[in-house]
Amino acid sequence: MELNRINTDSIVDMIFHLKWKSDAANHTDCYQASRINLWRDYLPPFLIDEMRGKQAGEKIEARLRSDDFLPAFNNQNIFQIKRGQFDGRLNTDEAPTPGVGRFYPKGILKNVAGVFNANVQPFRCAQLTMEI
Repeated sequence: MELNRINTDSIVDMIFHLKWKSDAANHTDCYQASRINLWRDYLPPFLIDEMRGKQAGEKIEARLRSDDFLPAFNNQNIFQIKRGQFDGRLNTDEAPTPGVGRFYPKGILKNVAGVFNANVQPFRCAQLTMEI
């Protein structure tokens, strides 16, 4: 039945198993992601292509590079904002406090050139300073 197959309008639950090697050890990490919206949430296009037509319980294996999810570091991608430009209210009236090292969708930023509220591309909070 076609209704049970994944397409670009699907909302899916997935379990990610990530495996990698460092100089120190072999690593494994697992993450259960609920209600991934394939139209709205960001996944690399090749991964969405692999998912298309699959059914519940099917498995996909892919080799990923770090820049498949985030672009390589570039100083031009660093920007500073004031606390008032961080509007973390997603589905509640309460705005979360930004945290160093955390990733957020760019769409929660206000008045940042080239960023619109529908932008789900991630950015990372690298530093917090006290406003004077």
